[in-house]
Amino acid sequence: MRNLQSGVLFLLVLVTLMPAGAQEKSLLWKVTGNNLSEPSYVYGTMHILCAEDFEFPEKLQSAIDETEVLVLELDPTDPKLLAEMQQLMVNPGMQNIYADLAEEDYALINGVLQNAYGAGLEQMGVLKPMVISTMIMMAVLFPCENKVTIDGELAQKAKEAEKEIVSLETAAFQMSLFDEVPKDVQIKDLLTTLGDDGKAEFEALKRAYLAEDMVAMHALMNDNDMMKEYGHILLGKRNQVWMEVLPDLFQKQASLVAVGAGHLPGEDGLLELLRDAGYTVEPVL
Repeated sequence: MRNLQSGVLFLLVLVTLMPAGAQEKSLLWKVTGNNLSEPSYVYGTMHILCAEDFEFPEKLQSAIDETEVLVLELDPTDPKLLAEMQQLMVNPGMQNIYADLAEEDYALINGVLQNAYGAGLEQMGVLKPMVISTMIMMAVLFPCENKVTIDGELAQKAKEAEKEIVSLETAAFQMSLFDEVPKDVQIKDLLTTLGDDGKAEFEALKRAYLAEDMVAMHALMNDNDMMKEYGHILLGKRNQVWMEVLPDLFQKQASLVAVGAGHLPGEDGLLELLRDAGYTVEPVL
């Protein structure tokens, strides 16, 4: 369940457009200027990976050592978070919204849930599509026994170093954005992911992420139909909210901001928004 709450945004946060001048292969960016006494950093995560695919980068460890505060979308160490997420994961009125799916689509989703979790849509159908989607992607796209959450790894290191952890948003705000996306659109996107083409595209996306190649990620994911129509909500709207908070955090103390990699590039991405606000943003290679 903790893996689920940490990965609730998962693939969707990886989709956006690349800004001019951000072609370097890096997920870690140094933020200076605007009279900051110390640099801060912004890092793009993929939230969940198989343990064998992830080795904690030395440059990311250096960024932790050089900063005083870890800033995450949600703090996975917050004891109140799990209870809050559980309440938000359920459809209004405990409605099972999957009963009207085409028979083959219902069977596909139901079978994956049964195999992975021992319960199908008859029991889990009260969960919102984004929750079902995340659970299925964790089972299908990450069939490994040992999974890691990059957010969790960062939080653990921050705790060990007795550094403060700050959440950029609440679980309620995060889930409310997905509620703005029609349920049938979310379900269609899930079914696409379960197909052979979806699986192959994800493997290519993962390779691009591990190579820190956001240009390649953009090339792979730019045609995502849901993000074309709703990316301004799932990414752009959140970035704008975060930009109301980050300048004060940077001014107060050196911070490491770790958010989904898709939030970094693009005209409305964090990197460009920080530049527009007067900061110098440079890749850490």
